[in-house]
Amino acid sequence: MAIRTKALLAILVALAVPQAFTQTRSLNIGSLQYEDNQPWTLPDGKIIQASAYGFNLDASAVAVDPITFNNVALFVKGSTARTKGPQFPVITTGPGCGTPGITFPCSVTYFGGPGLPLPACATLDAKTNTYVDNCVVIALQLTSLTGKNFTIALLNGETFCAYGITNVYLTAKADQATVGPTSVPNDPGFWKPASTPIILEAAPARSCD
Repeated sequence: MAIRTKALLAILVALAVPQAFTQTRSLNIGSLQYEDNQPWTLPDGKIIQASAYGFNLDASAVAVDPITFNNVALFVKGSTARTKGPQFPVITTGPGCGTPGITFPCSVTYFGGPGLPLPACATLDAKTNTYVDNCVVIALQLTSLTGKNFTIALLNGETFCAYGITNVYLTAKADQATVGPTSVPNDPGFWKPASTPIILEAAPARSCD
C-alpha cells in the first residue's frame, strides 16, 4: 500500500508541473547592424548620402518553431521605422521573415538620409571624401504578438519564457566616440558592419503561466 501511495504522489507532482520551464537564461536569435554609408538614389533621381541599417532574425538553432513578433521597430536619432504594415502583418524568425514562398533567411534593411523615414548616421566630408559618423546608439525593439510575456519551445526540450518587449542597443565601443562601420584594410569601398546580437532574456516562469 505504501508503494502505491508513493507512485500516486509522483503522478500528482508530475501533473502539477505541466511545463518544464527552461534553465536556459538567454537566446541569441539574430543581430542588429549598422551596415555602411553610401550614395543612394531617390525615386525622383536625386542622389543623397545614406546610411544602411539592418537586422537578421533566425532562431532555428534554438527553437522548435519560428518565433513570431507583432512588430520590430528600429530607432535612430529620435526617428522610428516599424516592420508592421501590409508587407509584414507580423514578423517571424523563419525564412522570409514569415513571408510565404521566400526561402532566404529573415533579413531587413533600412536606409536613412534626407527624404527617407530614418536619418543618416554619417555625413560625407567633401574635402577628404570620407564619412563622419555622428550616432552614439541605434536601438531595436521586438514586441510579442500580445505585448505580454510568452513561451518558446526549445530544441533541448525546455520551455523558455520570454519578455513581451525586448530592447536591443547597438552602442559605440569603449574606444570609439560614435557607432559606425569600419573600413576593411586593403579593401577601399568595403566596410565591416558595426553589429550586436539580438538576445531574448528569460523572464520569470510564473509570468508565462
